[in-house]
Amino acid sequence: KYQGVNLYIKNLDDTIDDERLRKEFAKFGSITSAKIMSENGRSKGFGF
Repeated sequence: KYQGVNLYIKNLDDTIDDERLRKEFAKFGSITSAKIMSENGRSKGFGF
């Protein structure tokens, strides 16, 4: 099984936050971290 995978997710809607990202991917396995990249409080549209 995969270990230590860092997944890049792009084209995210501005309404997606860290918690929503975590919830969407939790069904695929254990999530260590879910982070949306932002600048000045506004989403950049991608995360990890």
